[in-house]
Amino acid sequence: RPQFLNDNEIVFSIHNSRGETGLMLLKMTTGKTRAILQEFLPLRQARNSKAGLLFVSDKNGISNLYLASKDLNHALALTNTQTEIINGEFDSTTEQIIYSQLAPDGPQLFSSDLPKTNSESQIQLKPVKPLISSYWKIPPPGPKLNEVKMTTRDFSSWPYLYPRYWVPFIYPIEGGALFQGSTSAGDPLGKHSYLLDASYDTLTEKPSYGVHYLNATTSVDWNLSFSEVQQYLSAYDAILTDRGAGVLGNFYLSSQSERFRGGLGYSYIESESPYAKTKRQGPTASFLYSSGANDENGEDDEDNYSEDHSSNYHTQFSISHTEYIEQKDFVAYGRSSFVWSQYISAWLPQGHSFVSQLRGAFAPQMQINQVITLGDKTVGANYAASLLSSAFLVRGYPSTTFVGRKIINGNLEYRFPLADIFRGKELFPLFFNDLKASIFTDIVAVDGGAFDVELEAYKRSELNKFYYGVGGELKLATTMAYQFPVSFVLGAYFGLDQSKQGGFQPFFGIGIGGLADANRKAVPK
Repeated sequence: RPQFLNDNEIVFSIHNSRGETGLMLLKMTTGKTRAILQEFLPLRQARNSKAGLLFVSDKNGISNLYLASKDLNHALALTNTQTEIINGEFDSTTEQIIYSQLAPDGPQLFSSDLPKTNSESQIQLKPVKPLISSYWKIPPPGPKLNEVKMTTRDFSSWPYLYPRYWVPFIYPIEGGALFQGSTSAGDPLGKHSYLLDASYDTLTEKPSYGVHYLNATTSVDWNLSFSEVQQYLSAYDAILTDRGAGVLGNFYLSSQSERFRGGLGYSYIESESPYAKTKRQGPTASFLYSSGANDENGEDDEDNYSEDHSSNYHTQFSISHTEYIEQKDFVAYGRSSFVWSQYISAWLPQGHSFVSQLRGAFAPQMQINQVITLGDKTVGANYAASLLSSAFLVRGYPSTTFVGRKIINGNLEYRFPLADIFRGKELFPLFFNDLKASIFTDIVAVDGGAFDVELEAYKRSELNKFYYGVGGELKLATTMAYQFPVSFVLGAYFGLDQSKQGGFQPFFGIGIGGLADANRKAVPK
């Protein structure tokens, strides 16, 4: 702020074209100004006192405190620190200089006597080179503007779309292991992006993969997808292969709000097992309401909410319907689905949150003998990209334990922090962020079948019969290779109905934990 030296002179700060801060002297009687103490640029924190004009300068490479001469042409160094002087003041009572200096435990106040002004007692400051070369060096003179030859070319997304990394994931599954890899890329303008998933599990001993492409060059976001997913049906000791392709156009329903989105598309699915081969295709329509941010696939990402403390309440609701058309060699039926999810951290301790989710799917026209092949199936744990095409999560039971033409699934989770680690070992490429925990309850009801241990086959089940799973998870969030967020998830699950393969099931995964991961679909249903 401006400093009055006397009734006629004012000193104020000014920035030059190189971004340096200097001081100007204004004579009020004439209105003329002149730059002062230019050899001490950059300087700041000017303060007039009875001893004279005090200021902080980086002249020698480190911020030190100076006292200007009466004619404002020279200055005397008052400190010789190796850290930083933040500001200073002259105490006229003790005739000492009081200044704030950066110390190992933060800024601290220090005091010293005012040195004499004769040249023999002046502090001589040696130039100090910065640890890292300055990025603010004055560039050499360039050509004049009228001499610069400008060229224009169309923006291209392709240089940004080459795969540059693969993120691996490893999960134990019932009686085997699941190995996955994922990569994604997109241009800076968000016009084109894609996601590639590949996996291999020791149960089917076959690979699964998915390709998802997003084109956002128009007002409608076009999603193209193709995938092949292997599912192991324990009741039949058989493999079910789902091949799917689809196109979906997403668009905002209102130009005034981003909370409402609609979608229209078309999907084709082919299911093949040792016993049957079915095909189905038809149009699909969807509606999404979201009270907060969601990812590009329209699914919740609760980790984003926890980092945004202003978003302490979030609700998302979506409905969709696919009508598979009747034609030769194709199965015809309609399937409707909905998802309701809610994230709440209001009124809870810092870092705590409550997440609830309810989802369902209904295909009443599906024949009961087609449920094993065409029906929705549950998944027994959170995978980064599910081995199964199902998004219905019931922990404590093996995957595909419950299948149905109608299914209702609920998930309740309470999450809380255990430790804020934020620590690494020097330059070792593994950094520990924090440790979190969650406790949960999962519930499911199906109009279809539930695998019965005694029968060693699926037993008829209806929507009035509910199955429960409970447990907890520990999630260690880390950063690997200086940029990749990788989580280690340790879970303890328990299915309450042991006649349906329930019981204690441990889980360990290297990937991402939470409800959002189970929401990703490998193929459309």
